[in-house]
Amino acid sequence: MNIIYIIFFFTAVVILYLIRLIIRYNYAKLKGKRGERQVAKRLMRLPDGYTIFNDVYIFENGKSSQIDHVVLSLHGIFVIETKNYRGWIYGNEKDQYWIKNMYGTKYQFYNPLLQNYS
Repeated sequence: MNIIYIIFFFTAVVILYLIRLIIRYNYAKLKGKRGERQVAKRLMRLPDGYTIFNDVYIFENGKSSQIDHVVLSLHGIFVIETKNYRGWIYGNEKDQYWIKNMYGTKYQFYNPLLQNYS
């Protein structure tokens, strides 16, 4: 009878761990989408003469690139990549990766300036 409890316990631990991984992965995606929606709402407040495109896909040479927001106006074309991050962010336009420092823990992410470079 004890073997059944042991199997049940380890199965429950594995299932809970998998659920935690799924929630963590989806939380990051949901947080990113929430940030994109917030920026889109703010861009909609721009005065007349500004045209806003959200979630734009560009296809070139068999490759695709997704741009969060494009704003067209007489003043120029603005390409906006939304990042919903906290903490300090370090990097420059030539670095392939930037660093996010949150509570002493450093995370590396692809340079958003290069992300949509074509």
